Amino acid sequence: MISNINSYLFATAAVFLVMTSDLLAETLRIFQPDVDNAIVIAPGVEITLELPSSISEMSIADPDIASAKIVTTSKLSITGRKTGTTSLFTLGNKGIPLHYPSIVVSPSADVHQAGEVITLSPRSYFDAFSANRKLVDFSIDPIKGDFRKFESKISGTIEIPVGSAVMMETDQPYRVANVKVNGKFDNGEEYLALAVVSERIVYMIGNKVGEVSLLLFRNDGGNEKLSEITTYQISIVPMSIPQE
Repeated sequence: MISNINSYLFATAAVFLVMTSDLLAETLRIFQPDVDNAIVIAPGVEITLELPSSISEMSIADPDIASAKIVTTSKLSITGRKTGTTSLFTLGNKGIPLHYPSIVVSPSADVHQAGEVITLSPRSYFDAFSANRKLVDFSIDPIKGDFRKFESKISGTIEIPVGSAVMMETDQPYRVANVKVNGKFDNGEEYLALAVVSERIVYMIGNKVGEVSLLLFRNDGGNEKLSEITTYQISIVPMSIPQE
């Protein structure tokens, strides 16, 4: 549960990435923080968020910037910690993303006041991107079974600001998610932290500016062996710092 791993643990903008291939067509949804309707509070100020629907879990991408706690299934308490920008994600039943506003903590005068109650409106718009899925390696092993490796070339870039998060939903289940930096797994989470929400959803937090590869390992038709890898390129970009 992502609520139990705050340090690793996004409104509503769902970016649909349409995967096309002669072998397999796939659709991705990338849910990103709503920066156009950011919640702005000062350090030390606590406000209440009223949600248009009930939630089961929530997470703040960077709890050093803001903290959150569940008051009821449709009400949250948000407190500013230090100047910066982060994101809040709430999930409904079965890990379905519901609300994901951007949270800006700033000493600016143009902020929500202590004790203020803010009502979030449901949002459902999305931007569309296209992508091509290319088979780059194939092998047959009598013991390990068939193995395929795909690369997914996206016409746009999946960008994650440092201190913020996105959630990616696939239409094909995966078993394992991992991150490579410069072709190595050694320090992937230094740049991009992952939390598996379900077999189709992975939650990603930008930790350090850089370019990384997200690898999803999948089964083949129910086979228990990891027989397929799909790679996606992700860019972690600098945090947006609020004006003093």
